[in-house]
Amino acid sequence: MEIDANPESARRRNSRYSRAEIRHPKIYELLALSEVLPAAAQNGMNLEEAVIEAAQAATDFTWLEQGQSVFIKPALNSGRPYPATTSPIALAAMIKLLKQKGAGKVIVGDMSGIEHLQFFQHKTTGSTHDLMKQSGMLRAVTEAGGEPCFFEEGGWDSFYKDRTDVKGFWDNGLMMPAILHDVDHIVVMPRCSRHVLAGASLGLKAVVGYWRTDTRREYHRYAESCVQVLWRNSRSSP
Repeated sequence: MEIDANPESARRRNSRYSRAEIRHPKIYELLALSEVLPAAAQNGMNLEEAVIEAAQAATDFTWLEQGQSVFIKPALNSGRPYPATTSPIALAAMIKLLKQKGAGKVIVGDMSGIEHLQFFQHKTTGSTHDLMKQSGMLRAVTEAGGEPCFFEEGGWDSFYKDRTDVKGFWDNGLMMPAILHDVDHIVVMPRCSRHVLAGASLGLKAVVGYWRTDTRREYHRYAESCVQVLWRNSRSSP
């Protein structure tokens, strides 16, 4: 998803995206923050107000019942600050909004990229906790009333095997963090960027942060084939 510096065209595109509510029973992926910034600046809104407006345009939150738990998946591939990672201001705004809408517990978690965190069955080097602190997200999460979660701290066996709905590239399934079984809803807050292998992933690449190292390595091993399939499907779409 590209960033358009022209406020007027950004507003037109935002109105289109904001009405496309994703109706997966557990996942509600909100439109990328960078899409609302030009329009927000034009209208004199601050960043927190822009995030809240975008979220409320994307969904009416009727899926959230009083006291339910919500897991927020940010993009924390490194300890670099926004825009390399999810904005701490945006994250805090979303936590506060979810609590205002009735969430009992809001958990924010990730497991950083292998360049900064080497997590294996018998050895771990690096820390997602430290990277979240460096990025500014950790302070934002705790001050907004959220609970931080770092998948590698649960150990290698704290992941469960999930199967894909269709035949894919993962012969052994996807190893997912057990915390996902314990929450009622998931909100994904990606960053606006392109990926060297996936191209414009429209925020979907952010969920790689769920996966255990062995699943990530399998994904990257077949990355070229995945990209070829995506390209072929996009070319054949009407």
